[in-house]
Amino acid sequence: MLDKLALKLKAADHWEQHLPEMFKEMVEDGTLAQSLDQAVNRTVREVEEQVANGLPEDEALMNVRERYLILNPRKEQEEDLEEPSPGLQLAQEIQQATQQAQQIINNL
Repeated sequence: MLDKLALKLKAADHWEQHLPEMFKEMVEDGTLAQSLDQAVNRTVREVEEQVANGLPEDEALMNVRERYLILNPRKEQEEDLEEPSPGLQLAQEIQQATQQAQQIINNL
């Protein structure tokens, strides 16, 4: 069974070291914890699906972790990349939703 806290800490450390701008924005927006939780939950769900299909857990984790946890900063910065990784896309969606919610609150 995967240790969600260990995955969350590993992702946070990786994001802070390799995606410092994104990490800083999430901290400032208050979306870091939510982004990490969602990335871990999606990772665990996909790993469990692969294990159910007969793959060893460590191999399944290696297949999935770069989608949500261990994001590749160079890959995300390439201009010819049409779509960001699911993990980065998720983080961006959370940031946008938080910003929209804050605008609504400010307009009340």
